[in-house]
Amino acid sequence: FWQHDPYLEIGTINKIEEDNFGLKIEGTINMDSETAIDAYQMLQNSEVNSLSIGFNVVSAYNCHQRDARIIT
Repeated sequence: FWQHDPYLEIGTINKIEEDNFGLKIEGTINMDSETAIDAYQMLQNSEVNSLSIGFNVVSAYNCHQRDARIIT
């Protein structure tokens, strides 16, 4: 969704994995959408340099040794 708007679906996520740098996400932008084209141009111009994702938590626990919440 573009700007968290469920009516502005601009593409799909194809693959998510964690690497040594962090979370790596590969996706496809729907170039049939004017909003998606605008988003793509902003990405190319480094006007957009971050993203957020939504997900459902299956299970989680607090890891006090690492001061973290582990989500699986």
